This record gives sequence, C-alpha cells and structure tokens, in this order.
Amino acid sequence: MSKPVAPVQEQAAEPKAKSSEPTAKLAASWYIALRASTLGKKPVELKLFGQPLVAWRDQAGRPVIMERHCAHLGASLADGKVVDGCIQCPFHQFRYDNTGKCVHIPGNGTSVPPLLQIPAAAQQTTYVTAERYGYIWIWYGSRAPMFPLPEFPYAESEKSSYRLLTFARTAKTTALRVLENVFDPQHAVSLHSMPAVSIVLNVHDDWREWPEHGAEALAQADAWFGASYDAHIDSYLGSVGALASKLGLDAREMRVRLSYFPGGGVITMIINGEIIFRMLTSITPIDVHETEWHTTFAFKKTAKIWSDAVNFVVFGLQTKATFLQDIAIFSTLKADGGRFFTRYDEGVLKFRAFYTKWVHKTTLDHLNRRSAEPASAFARS
Repeated sequence: MSKPVAPVQEQAAEPKAKSSEPTAKLAASWYIALRASTLGKKPVELKLFGQPLVAWRDQAGRPVIMERHCAHLGASLADGKVVDGCIQCPFHQFRYDNTGKCVHIPGNGTSVPPLLQIPAAAQQTTYVTAERYGYIWIWYGSRAPMFPLPEFPYAESEKSSYRLLTFARTAKTTALRVLENVFDPQHAVSLHSMPAVSIVLNVHDDWREWPEHGAEALAQADAWFGASYDAHIDSYLGSVGALASKLGLDAREMRVRLSYFPGGGVITMIINGEIIFRMLTSITPIDVHETEWHTTFAFKKTAKIWSDAVNFVVFGLQTKATFLQDIAIFSTLKADGGRFFTRYDEGVLKFRAFYTKWVHKTTLDHLNRRSAEPASAFARS
C-alpha cells in the first residue's frame, strides 16, 4: 500500500529536525568500487570508506579487493603485480591469494629456499565483491552480505536489446546526501526548473506493487525502500522538448518508480504510460565527504530509430545535465545541515529512517585489522 506524501503545491507543516540524523554514517550495503572495464591484469589503487585499498583479478578473473599496504613492512601492493593468480608485493615479493592469505615468502638469495612456515599474521584484509552490470561491487558492514544486489538485466542478460548510457561524477559530500536526493521532489522544480503543475511523492510499503528488479529478495531482508513520483507537467526541456512533442514524445503525465536498497536503487521513468528508461544508480563512498555518484541508463531499442534517438537525448543526456546541477549543490552544501524540515521533506526523512536501520546493522567484523579500521565517521554509531 502506498502512502502519499504532500504534493508540491500544498502549504506544508514543518516536522521537527532531528540533530542525530546520521548524515556522515555509512550503512551496511553493496556499493560500487569501480567500473569493471578499468580493472585488467594489473592491480588498481583505490580509496574506499576512507581506507587505502587495492583491486586485482585472480587466476579465474574474479575481482579481489584488499587493504593496499602489505602486512609485512607496508609497501603498496598497488605497485606490485599478479603472479600465478596471487598479488605480489613489489618490496620483498611476498604473495597473497584471493582470500588475503600469504602463500609465498621467497628465500634470501639463490641458495636459501622459500620460507615454509609463514606467520599467521601474514594476512591481508579482504572484502566481499561481485561483478555485475559493468561494475565491481563491494560489500561494506559485515563479514557476509545481508542482502543481494538488485536485478538490472538490461545491462546484463538483456543487454543486446538496450542502449546504455553510463556516467559518474564526484561530489564533496557524504554518501547519504547523494542517496537521499532522489526523494526530494521539490528540488526538481526549484533547482531543475521542471515546469510542473503538480508533483506528488508516494512512499510504498508493499514491494508487490512493482515486483521487478529483485524487490522481493530485498524486502525479505528488510532492505527495500519503495517510492514513486506522479507529476503533471506543461512541457519538457524547452526547445528539445518541443522536438519531442512533434515526434509524439511530449511529456505530460510522468511517473517515476524508485526501488531502492541502502546503497542505491533502480529508477523507472514512465511518460504518458510508457516506460522510457530504467536507471541503475549507486555510489562509491571514497571518504566521509567524498562520494562518487554512478548511473547507468537503459533505453530499450525499438524499430523507431528516430524516436529512440530523441528519447536518448531528451530523457538521457538532459537528465544527465540535471545531475550535474545536483553535483554542484552537493559539493558546497553543509553535509550535516538541516535545523528544520518542511512537509516537502517527508520522502527524504523516511529514506533517512530506512538508511539509519542499516547504519545500525553495520558491525565491521570483517575489518579485524587495525590498519583497515574505517574512519571514525564511517564507524558504527
């Protein structure tokens, strides 16, 4: 059952602000570590969760992410290389397998054999990873993932039937401030100049209202947050919108479905009753106040080539332009700002409550080495 949140045009009451909102805390979730295409045969230096990490591929091509500095004397493994399916330190050529265990310590000179009794402390902290939809994902918050990734077949099994548009931008703000932005309908008018007659945000309790994108599995883990926009607009995107109108693509009735997990979600754009695109969105939490925002648009190919092209430009590239406006705001706002809220902020506040549950589920048990402990703002509250 959906619960309507105040339409934009109504006068709003003002909920009380909560000073304890965890805008600088990180929820247990899947996050994007990097694009899969950027990780080849050589190790790649990363910074995630405020920590120096390294990514590499094992002998089977599976992605591995571990703490960057060698447990021996601290050399950067990002400067090493992959040998026999293990990452080799550039300093003393110690090798670590895909579980982080040191499996080879060379001898001292040609007459001294490799060390057979490897110290138990010769271990690198590793993270759970998954490679899907063109990204390498990393699990943060516990030893094992507590819920699956959403389903986005348009960038995987159904990829040949879709045209994809992927981009990313970095903002100087916290993970939550980027994630919650989509649940703020008012800024679509005030910042992006959407010519809306009305916008209503509904928060949905029942995943069965749209069971696609793996919503059931997420809901079973209490990791699903659903919402939708219903908007009536006069026109769309100025002169480009006029071209769309001539081709029968004018946007008058718009619905946006939001199927989210703590670290991102799938957005479905519906114009005049027709699905225009789906979008996978997530983030890379680089540091407390540095977050990379990723999006992959999927436009279904049809026999109408010109129509497909206009959809791609109007609803893809123009939406990308609005994201750049958001990034500019993110990079200068006060991350923990918000001494008061209005009724228009109900969507943001409800998502914050959902997100906070997953902040509290963060145990960080998998970060059992002092060198890999997260920055204090990313720690459990």
